[in-house]
Amino acid sequence: MKIATITFGCRLNKAESSAFEARAVAAGHELVHAPADADIIVVRGCSVTANAEKDCEKLIANMRKYHTGKQVFAIGCLPGKDANASAELGRLLAPAPASAKNFAIPLKSARAFLKVQDGCNSKCAYCIVPQVRGRSKSENFDKLLEQSRRIVDAGFTEIVLTGCNLVQYRSKKQSLADLVEAILAVGDGFRIRLGSIEPGVMDKDIIELFARNPRVCRHLHLSLQSASNDILKAMLRPCNLKKLNALCEGFRNAVPEGTLGADVICGFPGESEEDFMVTRRFLALWDFAQIHAFPYSERPGTLAAAMEGAIVKKTRQERARLLIRDAGLRRLRIMDSWVGKEVDVCVEKSANGTSEGWSGEYLHVKIEGEHPRRSLVHATISGVDKFTQTLLA
Repeated sequence: MKIATITFGCRLNKAESSAFEARAVAAGHELVHAPADADIIVVRGCSVTANAEKDCEKLIANMRKYHTGKQVFAIGCLPGKDANASAELGRLLAPAPASAKNFAIPLKSARAFLKVQDGCNSKCAYCIVPQVRGRSKSENFDKLLEQSRRIVDAGFTEIVLTGCNLVQYRSKKQSLADLVEAILAVGDGFRIRLGSIEPGVMDKDIIELFARNPRVCRHLHLSLQSASNDILKAMLRPCNLKKLNALCEGFRNAVPEGTLGADVICGFPGESEEDFMVTRRFLALWDFAQIHAFPYSERPGTLAAAMEGAIVKKTRQERARLLIRDAGLRRLRIMDSWVGKEVDVCVEKSANGTSEGWSGEYLHVKIEGEHPRRSLVHATISGVDKFTQTLLA
């Protein structure tokens, strides 16, 4: 059968889609890009915000409306997903070899997304995800090491660790830090990138990972949401401004040229102008260059949905735009500082005499010459294309 996949949202969804696609091919199915060419359309949805969920539901409705006669499955992080979709898709994948059922090498991506954990034990006031994905569940430690060996043997030079809440990874007594160290010991010639990290849980271990291991990509993306103590408390987050400052200071000391990114919710109920400015000043203080800023959206079934002090939507949107604009300006300044310095680039595509990919610091780089996809290329930065926010080498 011909299968088309459409994926919304985070790296965890991408990892799950990548694994599904590889297993589908191993089972004898064909992947196609256009839904019109497919017999089966699989939509892996996202519910992190109300808008994201609406976009997914709209697309699913359109797929069913305009592609009658085709099977359309809604799965992933979506409250309205098909209850029987996983079982039906599992039957489609049944002919896959036993090894593929355990783990199939990703086919489409230049970087290997490795799912190590799913679900979340936290009860953040704004978040619907634990209700959709359930409590934290970790993949077996030894199984992940074997999967990592297969990824490296297949020629990947970057493994991206993904999960719903990575710091909750536990396999027997082994933590996320133990897992990273063990995967690095599998071989040479590759690096590890951490997915989004929850601050306030294992900050010291995370800092030590960066300090000890140059093969851990020098980029730390935090599931921040706010830097205001009052808002963090209302959100039921596991950190405060003091801990956040200590984490960022530790990261800067461990890897001075590393970059920081964050997810931020703007306009949470009760967020005053000063609360917002505390977050804005915090992001500026530590030079956060990649910001995913979202206007707060009420999610039925969450604690925050019933809270008083709702912020008007226009203010939420304006605050998000401000943070994104600030980050863009900081990113350009940081890129300018890289001229004359050296980076290692994981190549994602090559054409017309150039190659493009991402540095360990999660900066987009274009290199002269066509290099093999998935290769790790050492290059010296010669300039910056400010229009596309790309380093040139």
